[in-house]
Amino acid sequence: MKRSTLGSFLALPLLAFGSASCTTVQQIRVPVVRPAPVDFAGGRTLAIHRFAGSDAGSLEGDFVRALRGATNPATGKPGFEVLDRSQVDHLLDRMQGAGSTEIDTKGKELLARWRSVEVILKPTVAEHGVRETVEVTPQVNAKVFQGVTLTRQATAVVRLEVRALDGKDRTLDQVELVGRAQRTTKATNGKPASIDHAALLANARAQVVQRYLARVMPRREFVGVNLYFDKTLPDLQVGNGFAQTGDWQAAHDSYRTATEQATGELAKVRYKALFNLGVALEFTQRFAEARKAMQDAFRLEQDRIITAELSRLARREKDAARMRPQPQNATPGQ
Repeated sequence: MKRSTLGSFLALPLLAFGSASCTTVQQIRVPVVRPAPVDFAGGRTLAIHRFAGSDAGSLEGDFVRALRGATNPATGKPGFEVLDRSQVDHLLDRMQGAGSTEIDTKGKELLARWRSVEVILKPTVAEHGVRETVEVTPQVNAKVFQGVTLTRQATAVVRLEVRALDGKDRTLDQVELVGRAQRTTKATNGKPASIDHAALLANARAQVVQRYLARVMPRREFVGVNLYFDKTLPDLQVGNGFAQTGDWQAAHDSYRTATEQATGELAKVRYKALFNLGVALEFTQRFAEARKAMQDAFRLEQDRIITAELSRLARREKDAARMRPQPQNATPGQ
């Protein structure tokens, strides 16, 4: 028997055992957006202070560019408006060069934006360097000395501490991030090739930056979603087809039609239409309606597929609330 791949497996009907009977369902993969582990209480405007510590220049540039370029997968828009201290320093340099204490219109706008920031990041570079060693290993064959092998190993370590504060100097988050990159070269009876320290450090810095983005940015992931189908309710399969393409509103309309058809002789499969309708409502973020449809389905058929989706619905509702923009006059942390 030929082994199925995971992709073909997910496209096939699955057997899910409920409490009452064996029910055929179809599983599809659905992209969802999960909130960031640290969401700064909804704050979207970041001000980045000067990086403290030695050798901070390269990491500071990488860090600022990455945050400015990060896109929120839920909106397709930049995740943050990012201000960095170099902008203020540039303004002060211009004023000093002109021998003036007057601030032009652009300068006033910049300072006003700094005063209105919701989150202030204070990074400190605790470590940024490369350690290199050369190890000598004698080569002996039948107790006869054959020479030596020299092993050169370089390890880059970048350690960054980032403290996030709100506008009232209260700590929102504090984390230490570490990036490591290593390379080894060898040579027998000769000098091992040199190792590019700058490239190793760039690799380690990139790790640190990506770990911070993973901490503060929402992420997209795929989840498996079960949907019922039944040959006596063709609109269920029509809706499942729409769901596979991501058109949850069209799927909703087909499932709604199926629930209206599931009367009389078809009442025994009405729970399938109600459940699928609830899933479509869930993925269009109409959570209260989704919960009611799934609960109605569960009253008709106590299938564990339904209880599992109700649990996910509760989690997704909480996730959506966390990612919902706060009112403009809200204070981060409230």
